[in-house]
Amino acid sequence: MSQGAGNHGGDMSSECEVFKAAYLDACAKLEATPIKLLVEILDDNTASGNPRLDEIALRGNAREMFKRRVLDIDLEAILMALAACPDAMCNTLELSWNDITDAVMASWRALRKWGRQSEREREGKRGRMAVRERERKRKRKRVKESNRESERRESGRESPTT
Repeated sequence: MSQGAGNHGGDMSSECEVFKAAYLDACAKLEATPIKLLVEILDDNTASGNPRLDEIALRGNAREMFKRRVLDIDLEAILMALAACPDAMCNTLELSWNDITDAVMASWRALRKWGRQSEREREGKRGRMAVRERERKRKRKRVKESNRESERRESGRESPTT
């Protein structure tokens, strides 16, 4: 099986190589210029033998990024690449001091919350939430029953005295 830029599978590719291919594909689809520093980071990780994509740090106040800050379209390309690479586990995406609007940040939050979790993790979370909700309902029911019982006792005490 040959490894091309569009091939995101295979055993011989590192997370950085797979992510780079997906990122360049996303940039081409969005007609965005790839961020030079990001491509260099990915190449350096691959060259140094680090197969993991643990962090993407693109601080806008960094010397390399000062004249070319990350924009919405750039972040969209990064998000598309992360979504296309479910096995790449980027733990940190540092984008401080860039020109990103709230609209694309909402997409980022949604991706972080749902897109990067496996179906099993989502189902597990929903299951835990359902269990908590059932426990809350049971507790409310016990409190209501306890309140009714207390009211009955009090009304029973007051009736003989009146």
